[in-house]
Amino acid sequence: MYGRLHSVFRRLPPSWRTGIKRSLGVQGHGRGKLDWLTARKDALGKKRLDRALAGVVNSLGPELVPTVAGKVCIDFGAGYVPTDGVALWILGADRVYGIDYNDIAKPKEVARAILTADWADLERQLETLAINTQDWRKRLDEVKRWADSAVANFPPGYTYLAPLDVIASPSNVPAYDLVLSTSVLEHIPPSKLVPLLDALQVRAREDAVHVHRVDLRDHRDFVNNPYGFLASDSDFDAEADADSRGNGMVLIDWQELLAQNAKWNLIVRDFEVGRPHLVPQSAMHRSTGIVADSLILQSRTTSDS
Repeated sequence: MYGRLHSVFRRLPPSWRTGIKRSLGVQGHGRGKLDWLTARKDALGKKRLDRALAGVVNSLGPELVPTVAGKVCIDFGAGYVPTDGVALWILGADRVYGIDYNDIAKPKEVARAILTADWADLERQLETLAINTQDWRKRLDEVKRWADSAVANFPPGYTYLAPLDVIASPSNVPAYDLVLSTSVLEHIPPSKLVPLLDALQVRAREDAVHVHRVDLRDHRDFVNNPYGFLASDSDFDAEADADSRGNGMVLIDWQELLAQNAKWNLIVRDFEVGRPHLVPQSAMHRSTGIVADSLILQSRTTSDS
């Protein structure tokens, strides 16, 4: 049933999908009537454990992956299926805390994401990394046993903290060595980005590292109209629509925000080039010649100075 429902839904025009989500109260990342459908889609898709691990390794990069061992990590904006955090634990983290503004994570779908993973690919990925082989094999076995047991709690090494408003209650965030987010910061209204990153900084340990992968596209239509919310005639409201469509910030907006807040010690480490021919003419001035579909923010190191 899941496959048929999702297939039919994805074939609808983007505006229709938005209208249906709005009527059902399932836009964005809050609790909704069809949470199970979103979680199932993620568990079998982008959050399947082998894919989540590949994404985490890509976000961290080869230099940071070995430093995860023994660290306290934050899986920020954990989502419906927080396998990014599971991947961090497999990579050797001492403890991983999943944090979300809403209590939406589904342990059953986490187990599904683990059990349906390509385990041969998981092992191939891990074998290429400069991490303790005996340790990751042991942790993979533990994660598999947990998923097979069909228990209601979360996997080994993972503590879920939700709902948690980081801005209102930064002291509830555990002190950490590494915070990682994937496709989260674009869903924060622009007016809240500074207080949010300030609040996270409060709980950072000395030499803590931030890594944030940010998707810059309009989430209403990634394929045919990925920059639609930038058009001057769009009904997009960055504050109201950030959770469902993204906050509309482009590469230069992030660069300027980081320059204005040097206290975060963050830089744009990398970005994925987009498709300039799809940018609305009214928004071309915001690209400064560079159109990016996503970027990675990371704490500045001495080599970046």
